[in-house]
Amino acid sequence: MENGPYVINKDGTLLERHYSWSQKANYLVIDQPAGVGFSYGKHNIFSNESEAMDQLYVALKTFFQQHPELESKPFYLAGESYAGKYLPQLAIRIISETGTTPKINLKGLLIGDAWVNPRLQQRANADFAYSHGLIDRQVRDQVLKLYSLCTKEIDKTKPSSRKANQVCNKMQELIVKESGGLNMANIAKGAEPDDALMINYLNKSEVRHALHIDKRIQKFNNFSKQVAEQLEIGEQDSVADLYPKILAADIRVLIYNGLEDGKDSNFMSTELWLSALKWPFKHKFAHTASCVWRTDGKVAGYAKTSGGLTQVKIRNAGHLAPIDQPARLFDLFNHFISNKPLC
Repeated sequence: MENGPYVINKDGTLLERHYSWSQKANYLVIDQPAGVGFSYGKHNIFSNESEAMDQLYVALKTFFQQHPELESKPFYLAGESYAGKYLPQLAIRIISETGTTPKINLKGLLIGDAWVNPRLQQRANADFAYSHGLIDRQVRDQVLKLYSLCTKEIDKTKPSSRKANQVCNKMQELIVKESGGLNMANIAKGAEPDDALMINYLNKSEVRHALHIDKRIQKFNNFSKQVAEQLEIGEQDSVADLYPKILAADIRVLIYNGLEDGKDSNFMSTELWLSALKWPFKHKFAHTASCVWRTDGKVAGYAKTSGGLTQVKIRNAGHLAPIDQPARLFDLFNHFISNKPLC
C-alpha cells in the first residue's frame, strides 16, 4: 500500500508504482505477527510480544534457508510505528546469532514514527497538540493529568497491563475529540487513507491463488482484534535499551518522522526518547546541528547523524509518510541503503 511495486486502481487493475522501493532492492514483506494479514500459525496466537518476535525470526531464517543466494546481500529492516518495538527485538536476535547459518547480513534499521519508549514518548502528547493549535490550555492541562495517570498505571506491573494501555490511550482520545475528530495520523489532511481497494484486491480468488494463500486464511483484513488485544499486554513497555546495543554492533539506524503526525509517536516524542538514549555518542548527537535536506530543489526535511544514528524530520508528511511523500521517502531510502548522507 505504501511503497511496494504496484498501485491498485479503482477498477482493480494494477499500475506500476513510480517510487517503489523494489526498484532499488529485493523487497520482502511479512505479515506479522501470526494471525494478521495472510500469516498464520498452528494456533494463530502467541503468548506475548517476545514470542511473536521469536516466530518472526524463525520465519526470516526459513526464508534465507530457502534462498541461500541472498545470504551475502546487505539486509535492511524497515517499518513504521510499532516497528519501533518489533524491529530492534528482531535485530538483537540476528546479532546474537552472528556466525550461525543461515547468515543474515544485517546492515541497518529504517523506522518511521517509531513507538519505542511509550512512557516517555506520551509526555509529548499535550505539547504537540497545544503547540499546533489543536487544543486550548485547559484541555492541555487535562491531557497532562491523564499522562500522570498513565505513568502510574504503567509502573504498577511488569510487563505493563492491558489496563495501562487503555488508560494511556485516553490522552489521544481526548485530543481527537477536542480537535473536532481529526485523524491524528496526519493533522493537516485530517482524513485516513482508504484501504478498501487493497483489501478487495487481495481477497480476489485469482490473487489468492497466485500468492499460494493457505485455505485456512478465509479472508484478508488489515486488522486483527485478537492480535491487538494480545499485544496490549506489554505495549507500554520500552525497548529503548536495545538501540545502543544495535548501534554498538555497527548497524546503522535511521529514525524518521512526518512533521504532521499527531499520534503518540510524533516528532516531539521522538526527540524525547532519542535524547534519553544511553550510548557513547549521546552528547555528540545532542549537539549535532541538523542540515536541510532537499529533493527536486525543494526543502524535503531536516536531518542529523552521529555515531551511526540518523534522525530525519519530513515536511508535509504524517504517520504514513511513504503515502504522503513517496518521492521524499524514495530518496531517503536510496540514501540510507547507499550509506550516503541526505545533506
